[in-house]
Amino acid sequence: MDLNNFKTKSQSEYANHKKIKPRLKKIKPKVLDEKFKDGHDRQFEKMDCLDCANCCKTTSPIFLQTDIDRLSKLLKMKSSVFISTYLHRDDEGDFVLQSSPCPFLGMITNVLYMNPGQKPAGNTPIQTGKICMEY
Repeated sequence: MDLNNFKTKSQSEYANHKKIKPRLKKIKPKVLDEKFKDGHDRQFEKMDCLDCANCCKTTSPIFLQTDIDRLSKLLKMKSSVFISTYLHRDDEGDFVLQSSPCPFLGMITNVLYMNPGQKPAGNTPIQTGKICMEY
């Protein structure tokens, strides 16, 4: 994927995308979610998301307690210190980053993957919790 031309191409396809929207609304949400997940998985077999890392630079994932515990252990700090240093509660009561870009972007291998320092096949992010999986 040529990320430099992505914005230009997406703008030129705006009319076509606008036509698709009403058809997508007719598909049952669960079926649509499955189709998007399949498309997402196929795309990320071809591309490493860290080549772009735009999500990591602009949007915070939701941190579950399991994510907080894992990251605070990795950083050798108490969970309460991790929360006060890096997180705050959003309007919905979820823990999110205080700032962007993600302060863990430079150490992404240790943060994203279940076995720190060892990426699973296909660069598959962890399946536990919502962190870095919802985008």
